[in-house]
Amino acid sequence: MSRRFSRLAALFALLLGGCETIIKNRVETALVDAGLPSGMANCMSEIWADDLSVSQIKGISDFADAVKDEGGRSPSAG
Repeated sequence: MSRRFSRLAALFALLLGGCETIIKNRVETALVDAGLPSGMANCMSEIWADDLSVSQIKGISDFADAVKDEGGRSPSAG
């Protein structure tokens, strides 16, 4: 039973690592598309993928879209 658990844990770790890579790549692409230099986007995407949840990253994306829709001005708070 312990051996089976170890294999499952290893598989789970591999899958999580793959998801993090996908998130990092998507964030990096979005940052470059937004105009950041690729080196800066690479660095930021690594940090964001490691430290932020998917919902937090989505919140940043939604805010950036709102700013873009407002013509570069910060959206009003109320």
